Amino acid sequence: SSSITNPPAANTSQRLTLLLCQDATGSRTMTWPTNLKLAGAAYTLTTTASKCDSLTAVYDGSNWHETARAANL
Repeated sequence: SSSITNPPAANTSQRLTLLLCQDATGSRTMTWPTNLKLAGAAYTLTTTASKCDSLTAVYDGSNWHETARAANL
């Protein structure tokens, strides 16, 4: 599993972009942190070897909320 810890509580609207890339084998998966609220409640990574996905989220003081994603980069 993963976590996003110690965001600056006083700085709401902070943005974070994650770039998640598969290695040469691929088929890796991701367990999203509970404080990340995904659009549509789910996001399955591209599992193709050497491909990347990105996810951008904004912080509201308690949780991160997905604002954009790009797959199979």
